[in-house]
Amino acid sequence: MRAVSIIAGLALVMAGYFNLPTNYATEIPGFFHGVFQGVVSPLTLVFGWIWNVRIYTSPNAGWLYDLGWMTGLLAFFGAASFAVKQ
Repeated sequence: MRAVSIIAGLALVMAGYFNLPTNYATEIPGFFHGVFQGVVSPLTLVFGWIWNVRIYTSPNAGWLYDLGWMTGLLAFFGAASFAVKQ
């Protein structure tokens, strides 16, 4: 039963990647857009169940966007852990 739950969970996660929306913006998102989306990504994950929003922009500027996204995500969790310790 546990294996079925793991496979079903992985299938749901992978299903989100097969239908990525096309970005019609004239400018490709870069580092600072990635930082912003990394900071708001935990909220975007929750709001994605209600509205049609995505946690990650595609297409993007590549590794520079990824670096910004990870920086923003780490900043969010770093600030959250600092607030918990206070």
